[in-house]
Amino acid sequence: MLVLKRFVLVIGIVFSTAVFAAEPKGGGIFEFGEGKQSQKRADTAAAQKAIDQAILKDDYEGAVKAAVAAESAARTSGDAAQLSAATARLSDVRALQAQAAKVAPAIEKLKNSPDDAAANLEAGQFLCFWRGDWEKGLPLLVKGPDGDLKALAQEDLAAGIDSAMQFGVANAWWAYSSHLDGPPKAFARDRAAEIYVKVVAKLEPPNRTVAQNRIAQAPVHLPLPRVMPTAAVVDTSTPIANSVQIVCDDFACDIYHNGKLIPVENRKLQGEEYGAQGELVTVDLKPGDWIVFNVVNNRQRWGGAYYFAAAGQDAAGGLAFASDLRSGNWSACDDLKEVSRFVSERDYLKDHAAQAIQKPWDANNDRIRKGNPDWNGQAIWGDPNSRSTWLKYIVPGGEKPKPAATK
Repeated sequence: MLVLKRFVLVIGIVFSTAVFAAEPKGGGIFEFGEGKQSQKRADTAAAQKAIDQAILKDDYEGAVKAAVAAESAARTSGDAAQLSAATARLSDVRALQAQAAKVAPAIEKLKNSPDDAAANLEAGQFLCFWRGDWEKGLPLLVKGPDGDLKALAQEDLAAGIDSAMQFGVANAWWAYSSHLDGPPKAFARDRAAEIYVKVVAKLEPPNRTVAQNRIAQAPVHLPLPRVMPTAAVVDTSTPIANSVQIVCDDFACDIYHNGKLIPVENRKLQGEEYGAQGELVTVDLKPGDWIVFNVVNNRQRWGGAYYFAAAGQDAAGGLAFASDLRSGNWSACDDLKEVSRFVSERDYLKDHAAQAIQKPWDANNDRIRKGNPDWNGQAIWGDPNSRSTWLKYIVPGGEKPKPAATK
């Protein structure tokens, strides 16, 4: 058994370090990042990015054109799943374009009549439920006519940092979502989950269980890109975390901080269970920093189960951040040709979002919560078909540090 573990560890290290020694030439059994499938994924990602960029610029006509092109490409690909996704996306983008045209007169009316209740309601609903712009949409709903939606918007804005009030507001948005369909339903649940994430660590059972379950049930990927709230001013000189606890099935090979390999003496193995591992990584993470984990898994073990979860901890041992699929701060790379830049450049492939795990380890999230009771995240991975993935967390805020040479 000891010999087998050493063999697996050596193989993992070879995969991890060989990436930076030479670019794969192709033609062998380890030709992971090449071929038609890799190009198909790249083309799909580029098409979706073009749609998102057009929407974020309020160019709904351009978004529809990009979505039509994406569906046309999907039809010629022969991939039924890709075609289904592209068709659904096109339907959502067309619905958004129709809603934008419908709400345009109300938005125009507010320029001269900012207190018009009906116009405020219509514009607020569009911003919240079609654009995910709650920062601008909620104040408009508050100025709308009396009703459940106005009352809920008032409660949302008044909740502040009171965890009990926030939990009540999240429950209310979740309940309200049951009356909606399509993108509005997704955005309402996303709002609820956003609030649940903020308060779940402060809740006691059974409320904590309710929050955790609904965070897991909320949409991982919204059908339309949301407008991000105004970024808060952050202190870039103080670390937000001093260590990171990780739980992996099977294990992490190398870990990089701002492109530099984290020394082995900064990594402490905390536990091992049938090959899966937990460890504590000592590292100061400041706003603008990034950390990359190379995680590997043997698909032939335990029915193909795999897992990665992380919990950033501050100096007091509190939760600073968690692996998750909602924040947009976690990305993944599975292409050996791209790994070197993914590791050494903070923003490279940052839009290549980490994905949900399809065959989770049966211990699930118990292990990460054992060391971090306040953990409110999700297990993540890269491409579900890859068993050697690189996962990057970018600490929000701060200026981008200069890339460092990888080792």
